[in-house]
Amino acid sequence: MDGPVRPVGEEARLSQRRGRAGLTAARTAAWLVSLLAPARAACLGALLLLLPAAAALAQTSLVSAPAPQLAPLFKQIDPAFSASYKKVTGRDVRIDEKSGPPAMLAKPGAEGPVADVVAFADPAQADALADAGVIATDWSKQFPSGSAPWFTTVVFVVREGNPRRIKNWSDLARPGLKVVLPDPASTASGRHAWLGAWGAIRKNGGSDERAASQAAKLLANSGLPAASDELAAERYIKQRDGDVLIALERDLPNIMQTALEQGTAKLAVVVPPMGILVAQPVALLPASTRKKGTGELAKAYLNFLYTEPAQQMAAMHSLRPASKEMLKAQAARFRPIKLFGVAEVFGSEAEAQQAHFSADGWFEKLRAAQAAKPLAAATSGAKTR
Repeated sequence: MDGPVRPVGEEARLSQRRGRAGLTAARTAAWLVSLLAPARAACLGALLLLLPAAAALAQTSLVSAPAPQLAPLFKQIDPAFSASYKKVTGRDVRIDEKSGPPAMLAKPGAEGPVADVVAFADPAQADALADAGVIATDWSKQFPSGSAPWFTTVVFVVREGNPRRIKNWSDLARPGLKVVLPDPASTASGRHAWLGAWGAIRKNGGSDERAASQAAKLLANSGLPAASDELAAERYIKQRDGDVLIALERDLPNIMQTALEQGTAKLAVVVPPMGILVAQPVALLPASTRKKGTGELAKAYLNFLYTEPAQQMAAMHSLRPASKEMLKAQAARFRPIKLFGVAEVFGSEAEAQQAHFSADGWFEKLRAAQAAKPLAAATSGAKTR
């Protein structure tokens, strides 16, 4: 029997009643369990212990961080994954998409990284995050196709009818041709255009010296490179400047939409016979998935990107599927091209960066030589006068 409780106000009386009600409920539950057979009582006890965990699993969430160029694709993929996951597991899953620079969203903060998984538009960024310890050093081995469910390549956007008859990389070095080139030093498209032009010569048996000669002519034809893909497209479309725009095939929908909105002359696309494969990798962020316990869910999400529905969605967004069967099925959408990877010619993304875009790399040396030519000509003219 409960001992006497001295009332000290209404709150005390309410507390007393709640305590007695809780005690009564507990005693009643114990009585009910005691009436059951021991085995059934054990099952009931186990079920009661599992109820909180089941409630926690009823709603699961994952944070996905695609690069801005890939955000439209993932807006389609996320609900498709949620529906597939629900069908297989019976559990609801919410995908929160945080689009932005992968390096920022993957960067550990006070609460850990913002994202659980990240999708890159530039393979060099994946290597940079691996070097910083943000993603696993063997990230490219964790999923099929080098952890790249799709890829893109460099193409040439020309005026309707291709009046300058541009067909190959060597055409970009022709005298008098005006090329709109995103800056190789600051854009993924420009960097891979540079490596694509260089690599095509090397793959055809040419030397670095010959490649450098062609690259110097390409630089001369491009003048001042555009600081971004958007500025390059604006120069070519809105300002009608240039004979050819160098772009990634992935970005063609935006380029064509911009041309349509501007009401400019129609554009055409030239796919060179040989080009560079630009992987679009994905990766887990271990610090985040470990902290939240979302590791298995994150793996399921990234594995879903290799399924037929996701590969079809990628193709709709001008990304070439990693699946050979799916790529073959999309033959009407993607023109054939003989592709080489960065590693085949340059060793790795990091080695290509060092050899071509470091302070003493090929690009910087050739750009400095190009900039010195007008100065030399002006100095020579001043002496003559």
